Amino acid sequence: MQERRLYPRYPAEWSVQLSHDAVVWHDAETCNVSVAGLGLTVSRSAVVALARNGNLLMPGDSIQVQFVGGTCCPRIEAPLEYLIKQVRRVSRSEYVVGGEFVALSSIQAQQLQQAVDQLVRQRAG
Repeated sequence: MQERRLYPRYPAEWSVQLSHDAVVWHDAETCNVSVAGLGLTVSRSAVVALARNGNLLMPGDSIQVQFVGGTCCPRIEAPLEYLIKQVRRVSRSEYVVGGEFVALSSIQAQQLQQAVDQLVRQRAG
């Protein structure tokens, strides 16, 4: 099978917060990352709370992703706009959400590239 992504994704466990209104934030974890998007592990309560239609988060919805600072988590200038591409239930209380970043500033794109480069170096070393 051939990879369809333009940018490779790398395993990463970074803490993030998600919002659709930039007022209420929900905790989540990354499971993989690239300069173009993220795979996230999200609780059922967050998937419901982030839904714009009052049901569940769906492909086509957009939310904001904010990285929670830490020793291994990147420092990104501001919350990033994130377009949902996939939502998959993996257990009764957990979902995997995949998506891509949209409308990144040049600074955000540079910060993401640096974070991914650092992750690749850590994995190689």
